[in-house]
Amino acid sequence: MSENSPDALEVRAKKERDDTQLRLSLFVCAVVAITWFLGAYGFSFVWAGFIIPLIFTVWYRKNCRLIDDRVREAEIKVHRRKALRDEETAEWLNFVLNRWWNFSEVSLCNLVRSSLNPVLEYSKPSFIETMELTEFSFGKKTPFLKYVKVFENIDENDSPDIPASESTAFNPPKDLATRQRHLLVLVMDLCLHAPDTKIAIKVRLGGKMVGADVDVSIEDVSLSGRVQIVFEMDHLVPFPHMKAVSITFLEKPDVDFDVRLMRAVQVMDMPMLKDFINALVMDSLTYALVDPGRIEVPLHGVDPDELLSAAKKSTYADGLLTVTLKGGMLQKYTDDQIWTSLQVGNLDEQNTEKIQGGTTFEESISILIYDLANDKLNIEVRGKRTFGTKYSIAKYKMYLGSLGLEKKKKVETTLSKEGIKGSKLEVSLEYTQLKPYEVSSRTDEQEFLEKYQKPTEESPVSGLLLVVVHGGEKLLAMDDDGFSDPYCIMAANREKVRTTPHVSGSVNPVWESVVEFPVKDFTKTNVSFLVYDRDVNWQGQSDDFMGSCNLQMTLDEPAIIKRKLELKYKVFGKKRSDDSIMKAGSLTVSAVFQPVESVAKSEKEPTADDLVEGEDIDDINEHAKKHTMKSSMKIKRQVEEMMLIKELGVLVITLLQGKEMVAMDSNGLSDPFCVVRVNNAKKFKTNVAYETLSPVWNESVSIAMPQEGDKISFDVFDKDVFQNDFMGSVPLTVDDIKEAAKKGAPQWFKLQEADSGEIQLQFKVSRPGEQEEAEKAGDMTSQPGESGNDSGISDTGEHQEAPKDVFDLTLSKMDEYVESRIPPLFYGVSGEIIQASDITGWGTFQIRARVEIPRHGRKSSVKYEYITMCTTPQLAPESGMAKWNYIFQTAGGTAISNEAGFVFELRDAKKKLEGKVRISIQDFFKGKYSETKWLNLENDGVPAGRLQVMMSYSDTPDAPVAPTTLKKRSILKRFSSNSNL
Repeated sequence: MSENSPDALEVRAKKERDDTQLRLSLFVCAVVAITWFLGAYGFSFVWAGFIIPLIFTVWYRKNCRLIDDRVREAEIKVHRRKALRDEETAEWLNFVLNRWWNFSEVSLCNLVRSSLNPVLEYSKPSFIETMELTEFSFGKKTPFLKYVKVFENIDENDSPDIPASESTAFNPPKDLATRQRHLLVLVMDLCLHAPDTKIAIKVRLGGKMVGADVDVSIEDVSLSGRVQIVFEMDHLVPFPHMKAVSITFLEKPDVDFDVRLMRAVQVMDMPMLKDFINALVMDSLTYALVDPGRIEVPLHGVDPDELLSAAKKSTYADGLLTVTLKGGMLQKYTDDQIWTSLQVGNLDEQNTEKIQGGTTFEESISILIYDLANDKLNIEVRGKRTFGTKYSIAKYKMYLGSLGLEKKKKVETTLSKEGIKGSKLEVSLEYTQLKPYEVSSRTDEQEFLEKYQKPTEESPVSGLLLVVVHGGEKLLAMDDDGFSDPYCIMAANREKVRTTPHVSGSVNPVWESVVEFPVKDFTKTNVSFLVYDRDVNWQGQSDDFMGSCNLQMTLDEPAIIKRKLELKYKVFGKKRSDDSIMKAGSLTVSAVFQPVESVAKSEKEPTADDLVEGEDIDDINEHAKKHTMKSSMKIKRQVEEMMLIKELGVLVITLLQGKEMVAMDSNGLSDPFCVVRVNNAKKFKTNVAYETLSPVWNESVSIAMPQEGDKISFDVFDKDVFQNDFMGSVPLTVDDIKEAAKKGAPQWFKLQEADSGEIQLQFKVSRPGEQEEAEKAGDMTSQPGESGNDSGISDTGEHQEAPKDVFDLTLSKMDEYVESRIPPLFYGVSGEIIQASDITGWGTFQIRARVEIPRHGRKSSVKYEYITMCTTPQLAPESGMAKWNYIFQTAGGTAISNEAGFVFELRDAKKKLEGKVRISIQDFFKGKYSETKWLNLENDGVPAGRLQVMMSYSDTPDAPVAPTTLKKRSILKRFSSNSNL
């Protein structure tokens, strides 16, 4: 080493400083000893006048020299570091940042709140119920940036950051113009000293029953750290192609702040509490902002078409995540049962098997992922005391978007809570991206199979099975209007995987219900479809089983598109040998398999036997009646009646209204209803019209055409608590009915065996074979499910003429319509939940729509019947706006009276009501057949957003049934009952 080299000079200077420091220390020691000696032997105080100036002179001169040397050395190091660093101080950027920050302070506050509130909720201690950031401002001071360095990254195969230099500044990558994505990376030092900081956090201490709200404010914030800012460019984003910017700390930042409780108490003056708050803030900041945690800010507006396609794709999963857990207790501290639960978003919770203390477990669970960037994996270790309740041992949240699963495919980590036994979990995550296969009734089978990537012989048989039940055709009619309210339960190896919504008033339902689930071996997975008729009574279990069928896939056919399966129904005999299977319609289904290797670890081999077609699965439907010999015989009688209709023809009877009836009650009124009988066998009973002498029933029934010699009677009764009073009857022969049917128009018939009273009836007769020809003609003009006409046995033979025959009252005879006081009805109501704007809050939201129909009872009492129209998927608003474009419709002969109202509810991810609007059906349409409106949502009088809805209706039904929305009775009672009232 040369004597004049910088390192040699630095060593020599350091040695001189050390020698000077040593001599100065020895001098001070000597002066202290002399001072003690002079004081001990009684010398005069005059000596202090000599010693003090001596100490001051020597100390001051030597110490100043040492400090100057140290400062000079530090300056040399700083200048040397700056000379060797290729970084910029970026004073111009700090000026621009300050002005932009103060201009956009409100938007930045909302962004920070939406990003940090979930983290605060996760990091809160057990004695705090909720933590919410309510205010965020740094005042006029803004973050200061320095030592900026720029890189670029091609984002391919985990490529490294390429630093910007003189040689690369004007030499971009050759394929930059054709590449989809490109990243610009800025690394810099970030400093902040903001004495005017206003950060307010609302804290709820204690529980829901006993607790207190405390306002906590954070002041005088200082922060410094190394920050990375990534600008993402994407050609799929409109010009200027800047998709998003993400901000993260490369290492833990240095943070200092003051905390004031209830605007008075300075918490940071309390030592133990100060350490706890510092640790809590640093943990939260590290989790949210230190790599891999980050804040992402979108820089482009979302195109409406993109939002629509995103809402559509939300039906299908983007990927499949297999989570492998290792945990348990090595020692037996307790006899409690322990297990772990997993949940992503609003999906169903999945649990591991329960174990006892002193044992360990290793188990894998596969979960569907719909939004990898925003989804969170919630992991909770739970326990259950032997003679007690369940309790939580530890909770964890993993933000999937920050784990890089799209590139890494597999991530392993260890989760634990310090000092909590049994909280340690070893977690392994394996993510598989799924191919975007979409299947609907509009899918072309040939085109789909050409795009479908068929698994090879080496591909695993485990993976994801996509099943779609499109709809049904010619199902059994279970209600007395000739329709059913069918819904379908899909099961895999006797385990329920999805229940479709029920379609009101239809025997040709359109469900288009999609379900995806992992399977161990798709060739050994028996997919069953069980159809039920929705019925409601006070017991709650009244749904009728309508049939079942199975779908089995093979290696040669891993994709099935729109296959028609024959629905079967098992009829029990007195002996097992007397059992029989009959046809009950058909279902159209699709199934597509995608191989995923990791699923083999999570799914188990099927152990249950395959379902026999036509049978029901015990306990799979808690609302259904048990499939017994008695119920199956009723269905058989129903089918026999349908066969009789095809053989003899169909008679459609419409009971419209009555007038001038006898008063049977003390108030001078009656509660009339009408019973239709054929040869004394009860076929139909109308609903009760309370407190009136001019009842309006507006109901109809389809029965087999009576033969010569049969007697048809219409008996009117007054409804009473103990015994119904007879009010008169209208007996007719087959010839009378045929003569009335030729006239077509409704006719009045006088009640016999009564002092007064008339009822208005209308008949429609179809001879055998006419209904089949009409069905064929209807099939030539419209496809099932597209026209909204769900025909059953009641519309057999009148597909084209039904609107004219049933609704000439409203179309061509409006005067008579008004005079007879038949209320106008709205049929085939359908519409679209388009979008919502000005939504406040964060998270996901959905719209629930229903019809609210008033029912007038005795003594002017009013009850409301609710009919669900639709429930949209969950969507996260962008700048307060969410676009669903969700289409819904009512089916069959469903009719809604003009007294009804539409109710639209805005609910969050926890199904909590955030906004509501009600509008009457008359105010919505106002004489128009189709209308689009903006509705104002409110929550307790406070505006909660605006909702755009498009709805339309028809003034004619899709089937020859009477306009009614009253509760339907089972057709089985009609066929099996011969009792008199």
